Amino acid sequence: MLGINDSRDLALLRTATPVEGHQFRFATTTPAQGVEVAAIGFPLDGGMTFTAGRVSALNQEVDTDSGTLRGLIQTDTALNPGNSGGPLLLMDGSVAGVVSAKRAWVLGTGGTNDYGAEGTGYAAPGTTAAAQATDWGKRTTPLPSASCRDHAATSSSDIITTNSAEHEHASGVIQSLLRHGQAINRDAYESAFAVFTPEMQADMEGLAVWRAGLSTSFWRALTINSISGTDDELTVDTNLRTEQAAQDGQDGQTCSDWGLRYTMAWDGDIWRIAAAESPAGPPKPC
Repeated sequence: MLGINDSRDLALLRTATPVEGHQFRFATTTPAQGVEVAAIGFPLDGGMTFTAGRVSALNQEVDTDSGTLRGLIQTDTALNPGNSGGPLLLMDGSVAGVVSAKRAWVLGTGGTNDYGAEGTGYAAPGTTAAAQATDWGKRTTPLPSASCRDHAATSSSDIITTNSAEHEHASGVIQSLLRHGQAINRDAYESAFAVFTPEMQADMEGLAVWRAGLSTSFWRALTINSISGTDDELTVDTNLRTEQAAQDGQDGQTCSDWGLRYTMAWDGDIWRIAAAESPAGPPKPC
């Protein structure tokens, strides 16, 4: 697995053997409500099927056993287990969405007082899937030796993550912070910088200024202590452990423990970093 986004139910996998066949392309825009779409998949462990319908609604939320999925396309296209992960296609053959879930019951318990639900399938937007795949691809492509400088090689699994916060948006917040940290670890600073809000990017005077001094730094461990707030802005208290060369560390530290407070802002797609401060003061040596 090269990347995962829990809030969109998306993942990028690398296969052990080459995959042959038709290569779909993602649509460049989100389809409008009422647009015709179709799904291809292997429902109920059967053969490949083609089902058609329309986009019923946009930016929908669905509660699942693994958490809340957000920003989904809703469709009345017939979907069943075995369609998940498959394409939701526009009439030109481009991928409008990646099939994610369907609602089978109105109340969700499957009891005798529930009502069967029809025509309520969901897909992650193709535009989001395309952006995530591009980002994950950049973060997992080996760097040419000439560009590595003194940057210590690492991988996404090197960021040990602990969550102590019981908040409905914890999964999405953690995903964004890890996306930021993993990009730093991969020397993909443009991707890391893109997690900041435009306002914070401007406050930091752009990518070149922000990335100065990061060439030897990478994230080692992230602990989410608490998350507070509602709606579109959250306060996230964390402990972050970083490693870096002595010349880039506080007071020559090569391993630092930070007490950081992030302000996270929802932009309709992901939680972005709107501010970061250190209430406890400078980092302490590990």
